[in-house]
Amino acid sequence: MCRKVALFILVLGFAVGIANAKPLNQDPGPDGIVSFEAENFDANVEVGGDKWQETGPVDGFTGVIGMHAPNGQGGHGNSGYSSSSERLEYEINFVKTGKHYVWILGWGAGGSDDSCNAGLDGEEIPTLVALTGWSESYEWNCDLMSLSEPPTFEIDTPGVHTFNIWVREDGLIIDKIVLTTNPDLVLSGTEPGPPESTRGPRITAFSPNPKDTARDVSRDLTLSWETGLFATTHDVYFGENFEDVDQATATVDPAGVYQGRVIPNSYTLPNRLEFDRTYYWRIDEVNAAPDNTVHKGDIWSFNTELFAYEIENVQANASSSEDGKGAENTVNGSGLDADGLLHGNIGDTMWLSAADANQPSWIEFEFQSVQKVYEMWVWNSNESLESVIGLGFEDVTIEYSADGENYATLGTTHEFTQASGQVDYAYNTTIDMEGVAAKYVKLTANSNWKNILQQFGLSEVRFFSIPVQSREPSPALGAADVELDLTLGFRAGREGAKHDVYFSEDVQAVADGTAPVTTVTETGYGPLALDLDKTYFWRVDEVNDAETPDLWQGNIWHFTTQEYFVLDDFESYDAADNQIWYAWKDGLGYGTPDTPPFYAGNGTGAAVGDETTESFTEETIVHGGKKSMPLVYNNNKQGYLNYSEATMTLSSNRDWTVRGVTELSLWFRGLPGSVGSFTEGPAGTYTMTAAGTDIWDAHDEFHFAYKQLSGVGSITAKVDSVDNTDSWAKSGVMIRETLDPGSKFAAVYITSTNSDGTPTQGCRFQGRTDTDGSASSDTSVATDEQKAVTAPYWVRLERDFAGNLRGYYSSDGSTWSPLVWRPSISMSSNVYIGLALTSHNAALTGEAKFSGVRTTGTVTGQWQSQDIGISSNSAESIYVVVGNSAGTPAIVKYDDPAATQIDAWTQWNIPTQAFADQGVNLTDVDNISIGIGDKDNPQPGGSGTIYIDDITLQPEPPVLIPKEANSVFEAEAADILGESWRIYHDPASSGVSHIGSRNGDGDDGDTAPGAVWIAAYNFSASEGVYKILIRAIAPTNEDDSCWVRITSATGQTHEDPDQPGTGWVRFNDIELSNEWLWDEVSSSDHDNEVVNWTLPAGEHTLEIGKREDGTLFDAILITDDLELTTVEPVE
Repeated sequence: MCRKVALFILVLGFAVGIANAKPLNQDPGPDGIVSFEAENFDANVEVGGDKWQETGPVDGFTGVIGMHAPNGQGGHGNSGYSSSSERLEYEINFVKTGKHYVWILGWGAGGSDDSCNAGLDGEEIPTLVALTGWSESYEWNCDLMSLSEPPTFEIDTPGVHTFNIWVREDGLIIDKIVLTTNPDLVLSGTEPGPPESTRGPRITAFSPNPKDTARDVSRDLTLSWETGLFATTHDVYFGENFEDVDQATATVDPAGVYQGRVIPNSYTLPNRLEFDRTYYWRIDEVNAAPDNTVHKGDIWSFNTELFAYEIENVQANASSSEDGKGAENTVNGSGLDADGLLHGNIGDTMWLSAADANQPSWIEFEFQSVQKVYEMWVWNSNESLESVIGLGFEDVTIEYSADGENYATLGTTHEFTQASGQVDYAYNTTIDMEGVAAKYVKLTANSNWKNILQQFGLSEVRFFSIPVQSREPSPALGAADVELDLTLGFRAGREGAKHDVYFSEDVQAVADGTAPVTTVTETGYGPLALDLDKTYFWRVDEVNDAETPDLWQGNIWHFTTQEYFVLDDFESYDAADNQIWYAWKDGLGYGTPDTPPFYAGNGTGAAVGDETTESFTEETIVHGGKKSMPLVYNNNKQGYLNYSEATMTLSSNRDWTVRGVTELSLWFRGLPGSVGSFTEGPAGTYTMTAAGTDIWDAHDEFHFAYKQLSGVGSITAKVDSVDNTDSWAKSGVMIRETLDPGSKFAAVYITSTNSDGTPTQGCRFQGRTDTDGSASSDTSVATDEQKAVTAPYWVRLERDFAGNLRGYYSSDGSTWSPLVWRPSISMSSNVYIGLALTSHNAALTGEAKFSGVRTTGTVTGQWQSQDIGISSNSAESIYVVVGNSAGTPAIVKYDDPAATQIDAWTQWNIPTQAFADQGVNLTDVDNISIGIGDKDNPQPGGSGTIYIDDITLQPEPPVLIPKEANSVFEAEAADILGESWRIYHDPASSGVSHIGSRNGDGDDGDTAPGAVWIAAYNFSASEGVYKILIRAIAPTNEDDSCWVRITSATGQTHEDPDQPGTGWVRFNDIELSNEWLWDEVSSSDHDNEVVNWTLPAGEHTLEIGKREDGTLFDAILITDDLELTTVEPVE
């Protein structure tokens, strides 16, 4: 059948690329190199008819040829290119996480040919926009056009990812690409760069655990790794010296680093390691006998955990402060150098008590939780005149508290060493905190160093704690899409002998300690069997009856399970052994009888797949991922049932009653309705409209009104008029074998008339003798008489017993003149017969009128009409059938009878109970079908294409409560939450959840961010003037702001002057606190004046955008009470 032929042609057509090959392997060494020639792509994805093109051979190119974005294809700018631009894809097995740098060897003819965009897994990444530097030069570059930093991306999880290259400016040629984790790697000129990375399985050990160069590794350790392809045993080397581990062999081992030969791919170290020490290790893979070949492995390293760790996010509060010399300066790093060790002598970077303050002066430090405090470092007051005025603390009382109410004194008093007053001052006081359990530490100055002034100051204070609480949860804090069957993991606290694990869907119960608790001695809890799309909360308390205190309460962690089970996301199909029609059985079938694999088809008008793509799927019109299923339907196909259906038999996920499943969900998208139309009125007079390029070449575009003819017959019609949309606009009678655009046909037309009444082309006889071949015409034999014809005029088309097709024309419908042309067109007995019109101009819709239409022969059916060859769909319903392996299946229909004409991705959620109510056993579902038409009462219908994607089983999604002005709503309840926002869970939050960003997510200080950092809230309001209050946590003055706007406001009192007309307000200086506080939205560009918005009655949208990372948002109130400043309580 044609599908097997198509596969053969496709395979022959591969010139470059390595489609379906194994992924490129990242080198596990310190540079993390991935090196590849541009032409060795895994996919070259066409968009809008454009693709990257092979160019070469070119002298000097590292791989002889390169990939070229030819001039004329057009550019794609700095956003939206992931959908608009053609792209190259490279599948890479990353074994390292963290930041990766991008080097490209390329050439551009000039400044408008020298940039591209890159990304990962099909996603646009801001730090990979506009890679540039090749204007009139062939060289390596690692530059971005608009940023001073190099192009980078992050790998969060090791494994196979897809690196993307998109066209930004046409004309660029790319020769080679190198990715590296080493920021200091430099490639220059036209050097060839690292050799191309290997593909496929490795023969040496890889993916070490701990990861190479890992830090903070536990001292009780089991090493593990992934084995090489042929290895049966493994030689283990371990030591503290790189050269010893590198040079040793199993027989020559002077340093004693050889640990022996092991069978499993893991090795437990016999002794506990030292704190803060670097260790090196190597695994040599040993083949089986008889050769026992040894493959030497890479040298990996790691650093063990510290004895104590700096306490982060410390808050400071003082008895008093001079203006500009607040307590926060002691914990925010102001005045310290880049390494965080040496302090300057500028007073405004320090804390100084007020000159007129009551004594004693004190400063108190608050941690986020109770810590086992090990040590305190002090940088004393270090203003340039410190040696003269001596404002630094001298005699100091240190107190501590776990709850902020009950304090104890550490020792008696302590002397803090005086600072030098010089630049580059290192801390010179270290206080042993004796491992006290504290959340608060208070320093009270009993004296300063000169006792001249009653003022006291400090530059910086740093605390360290022993990690006695559980940490490093697995799944990670806030993880999403977590598998349902898992074992929780964590890193035990330093003194924990056993671990109390609290686990529940109720965060408050976990916080209160009323959730179910299980005591374990290992650092794991499970296995668990969880439900879909649920958020679970847990904490681990470390217990040791021999210590004081005997319990350290852990933090609350949370994760969210996967949202759904995938029945089919269409990503796995290819052009080899996993073709889409093998899984989805349709009417066309596949293969050759008696030669497996073979399927004859299900007798319907359905055909899945697209034989023009490299995966036989749709690769442009997709909902999620990179592929979807095109399903062509033809509900009036000769010899087939009058409906279209494709069926998949399930090999997994057959029980639809488990893990909270209540819905079958799928996404579908159709095409718009027909451009053309066909109507009758008055009786016997027909009006047709149509667009289309022509009925010509190998692909027709026109509108066709038809019935069905079997055997001998004819059609006669008077063409009353034809709009002159083109000199070859034509309308007439047609006999056609199929409704496909390349079908055989014969037609007699009357063409359009010039404005002066003269003919354009007259009456013409045309046809196509071979399916998908070029059409032909009577041009060479057309008479002057027929070419002089203009509408209104009669035409006729006949088919005789021999299958011959003959055309005629007449001025009165009685006296007929035969057309000279005698085409030889062999069609099947059953054909379509009717009226046709093409405007011969795809941008214009023309009109033709007919009358006197009559047919002879065995003509059946009512008039039907549709566009042929134009991307449009006939209106049909869509249905889903679900069945067991035996018994009557259940059918559910979409509620729109013209669903095929919905031309936007639409989610269809079907309650599984709808199938159970019809007798289907949901515990063992065998098959699912997707159909178009009326299966219960099949009637001749139309044709078209729909696209199916992301078929899943899921719980019923939650219903969002409508938001209104003057009512508080939750920040996490955004109608659209940009994908970069993080959702946190905390019993102190108003809805036990909140949103925010964390330090390291980056700042958007000058302009509002992109959509990934926008939270949008739809709300209703009465006409009036409103302001906004936000419940937030702003820990420091470096994370105390956001962007705010109401897009539909008719007026507002302030706007960011750098973004006029956008409505954005720079809301800076949110009140600093580690606790939730309400604050009025104000404009920092206008002296922090509160902003008012004028709103008409109706629906509006509030948008909040990240500005400084680290700011958290809990709840929002839009109010017309302009005097309101806080909202309490929040439940």
